Amino acid sequence: MERMKEDQDQIYYHSGADLESVKDSPFLEKLIKKGYEVLYLTQAIDENMITQLLDYEGTKFMSISKDNFKFGEKDQKEEKEKNKALKKMYKPLTKFLKKKLGDKVSKVRLSNRLSDTVCVLASDQYGYSARMEIIMRAQAFADPDSFGYMTPKSKIMELNAHHPITKEMLRLVESGEDDERAAELGHLVYDTALVASGYVMRDSDYKSYADRMYKWIGESVGVDPSAPIVEEYPEEEKADSEEEKSDGDANLKEASSSSADPASEDHSEDSSEDHDELLYRSRTRVEDEVFMATVSVF
Repeated sequence: MERMKEDQDQIYYHSGADLESVKDSPFLEKLIKKGYEVLYLTQAIDENMITQLLDYEGTKFMSISKDNFKFGEKDQKEEKEKNKALKKMYKPLTKFLKKKLGDKVSKVRLSNRLSDTVCVLASDQYGYSARMEIIMRAQAFADPDSFGYMTPKSKIMELNAHHPITKEMLRLVESGEDDERAAELGHLVYDTALVASGYVMRDSDYKSYADRMYKWIGESVGVDPSAPIVEEYPEEEKADSEEEKSDGDANLKEASSSSADPASEDHSEDSSEDHDELLYRSRTRVEDEVFMATVSVF
């Protein structure tokens, strides 16, 4: 509070899993540039405590990721004046995105808290922040129905009017040359902002997000992502495969011919029996000679 700006009449705060994730949050961009003080909350209990505390020595707390965020009086008035013309200029885009994104968003508007990032998603004033949503979902035996009203699926989409991507989306919408591409870009911006703002994507949205992202990656490197998959192998690998197959067939053939010739097995067994008999007779003859020699000595 000792370092707060002269017209800062709220204690701004932001929560995250650790110090680095809080510092890197896009919600902080313009606040830091304007020299505002922000309280960093990094422990799971912090934000829950702040929502119960309400104020400190008469100064209220304000989350910088909520819908009701505003700067100090002087900066707020300045931002409002600057965005007046921009709001009218970007109305075709905000209206277009609200229609295309459907129930994903409750509002689409220009942001007064961004300087470098294209988009952020804010939560309702009385709803959970992104961090609190994660904490509540992680609770043992958590029942989604018990806190569902505090975690609405519709978010407030805020766009940076000065970002090149936002300008390109506006151009596409105004030109009407490719509504599908403008809509795809809008969905990608929304999904990326969802993750960057700290929210967890709905399970039903992961597949469409991945498909959309692969499509844009393919186009960026000149590949048609919808092209049929053709299995191709290098020629050397084919040759090795054919040689292994040939050796395998030869071994199988040899084994089959051996097992198919019972005479060879019988002949082998007969030879073994003859050898054993000759060995027995030779041993018996030697024993007899030794016996007779011993008798003659006695």
